[in-house]
Amino acid sequence: VTVLYESPYSRTLWIGQRQGVSYLTADGRGAHLDIKEGTLDMTGYFMVNHITGDRRGNVWISSASDGIVCISENTMEVAHYPEPCVGATACFVDSRDRVWAICTDGLFGYDQEKGRFEQVGIPLLARGKKILAINEDRYGALWLATEQALVRVDSAGGVCSFTQADGVACTSFLPNSTFCYGDSLYFGTAQG
Repeated sequence: VTVLYESPYSRTLWIGQRQGVSYLTADGRGAHLDIKEGTLDMTGYFMVNHITGDRRGNVWISSASDGIVCISENTMEVAHYPEPCVGATACFVDSRDRVWAICTDGLFGYDQEKGRFEQVGIPLLARGKKILAINEDRYGALWLATEQALVRVDSAGGVCSFTQADGVACTSFLPNSTFCYGDSLYFGTAQG
């Protein structure tokens, strides 16, 4: 499994693998990140599920095995968030530069002042309905592809769910399989 992310901030290509993270800069320099500090160990098995970045030059790495890691492209300073984001599927940066994480236990928002991720309670997301993909529409609403439905969370906190009964062709969504093009959102399913 390989995950690629090109940072618009620095033009660096970040490469996530089963054995950690590497990067390649625009001028051709590259390295594998062999980081081991505190509870973070990226020197061996560190399976990367997703990589994204924010407008401040931070790269957010979601790991199946060790939560979320944030690396500053300016300083290469590392912040590690093993809890509560266990089994992190992806981080998502919305149009307001807010960082969201989808993990085994639901949706989490990053609180910059507190320096931590906090769970967002959504009534339609009962335990056991894992979030597999996240995206945002042009109105600022988050769209979450779960194991059983497509869920829309608007900026005021209103939540609605869509299933096959509402015209969704298939609710077997694939992890991190979403794309925004113009005014349309696309989600990958087992049927296309």
